[in-house]
Amino acid sequence: MEDGISPYRLRTARWCWENRKRWFMQLRWAILMFVPSWFLGTFISSFVIPLHLFSKGTMHLFYRVLGPGAQIFVFSGTLVVETALLVLILPALAQILANRRREKLRNYLTSEEAG
Repeated sequence: MEDGISPYRLRTARWCWENRKRWFMQLRWAILMFVPSWFLGTFISSFVIPLHLFSKGTMHLFYRVLGPGAQIFVFSGTLVVETALLVLILPALAQILANRRREKLRNYLTSEEAG
């Protein structure tokens, strides 16, 4: 039975040491996994929290004018504005900035003065 296929083979310490993963590669993957999600959450929160506070503040204003149902409309309105910012306006703005950067790079690379 020893010569057959066994499900687990012990490796020597030398083999483990030679085939170890570098710690900086693990750190790199951890950064690539967690930093974008943290940054995106922070970025979205910077829009959500002020709009939510704005809707809370304006609810009292519209409550006197429109009555108790105004809270739903004000919150829905701020939600629509927030969605428009996150889905429509910000990606378009990012595209405009990327095009400007690409154009500057193209001008630099094709310029005779820049080398």
